[in-house]
Amino acid sequence: MILAAFALPHPPIILPHIGKGREKEIQATIDAFDECARIIAQLKPDVIVVCSPHKTDSDELDHGVTVPLYFVDKFYTDYDLIPLGIAGYSLQENFDFGKQIAEHPDLSDKRVVFIASGDLSHALTVDAPCGFAEEGALLDTEITAAFGGDFERLMRIPPELAEAGKECGLRPFVMMAGVLHGLKITPKLHSYEGTFGVGYAVASFVVNESEHIRLARHSLEHFVRTGKTAELPVDVSAELTSSQAGVFVCIKKHGQLRGCIGTIAPVTESIAHEILRNAVSAACEDPRFPPVSESELADLVYTVDLLAPPEPIDSLEMLDVKRYGVIVTSGYRRGLLLPNLDGVDTIDEQLGIAMQKAGIREGEPVQLERFEVKRYE
Repeated sequence: MILAAFALPHPPIILPHIGKGREKEIQATIDAFDECARIIAQLKPDVIVVCSPHKTDSDELDHGVTVPLYFVDKFYTDYDLIPLGIAGYSLQENFDFGKQIAEHPDLSDKRVVFIASGDLSHALTVDAPCGFAEEGALLDTEITAAFGGDFERLMRIPPELAEAGKECGLRPFVMMAGVLHGLKITPKLHSYEGTFGVGYAVASFVVNESEHIRLARHSLEHFVRTGKTAELPVDVSAELTSSQAGVFVCIKKHGQLRGCIGTIAPVTESIAHEILRNAVSAACEDPRFPPVSESELADLVYTVDLLAPPEPIDSLEMLDVKRYGVIVTSGYRRGLLLPNLDGVDTIDEQLGIAMQKAGIREGEPVQLERFEVKRYE
């Protein structure tokens, strides 16, 4: 489970025993490093994956790994480390590899933070490591703009600009974009400095999915990849484990419904277990769709609805398609439609769809119930 990702530079001079006082010239970067390290400590990851552009086949850790971890370790050390390199792969290959990291079954039950280690341009001034190139400032403008959350900008950087601007971390940043693909994030550029002729940017990308969505995603992905039902993670809150409710889990792909299954009333011991169960059902048991395949997982968007107990109504005036879902019953046939759905704008449309789902013909006598939901997206 990806908790967050960070774009962090790796200037050795930032370490006091190397900088010997000169590190104070990039104090904004130091402060931003500490801020991100505190975020990581609050997230308490089980695993930190660090991608460095300087990693070789050697087991020895390079400065692309050790510099960011110097700051992380000041605040948090209870993690396993996975160091990675880029091995000269293309931007697209690094993006695809990032997606594979996020989808890896060995990490699905772990709390994971990803660090993309890399400086920006090495050619901002005449005394920069690679000399001065006017493309350096333009390159840094493009990369820092992408750190606002528009990762497509990274993929669109022309190779000639990246080369002339003497980029360092572009491929780790693109790999990070793959790791975060499909997740809702809060991006923040904490700092940018061009001291020493090198661009140093510090940025965080915290996944802001609700606990309900994370649990649904975890359950569905674990089942699709392994064929086995996921265990309830140990860090699920008491809010989800100590109460019960009917739960619907809906998934969409490219804006189109891909599956939606739920329970009107609880059938398991808790909301958390209800989510685990219905996420798998939405992926594999909705008769309108084939089962979800592993290749689709990165493109899925989730919604979890918690249903309040339904109440009988005797008038259509008591319905509101935005606020209330509806249940129609005729004999043993029963149909339900959730509230506030795209394309359902009137009570007649809502009733018609619910009756159609139940196999109830127009004109047959029905009993009506309404219910409210708490929706997590």
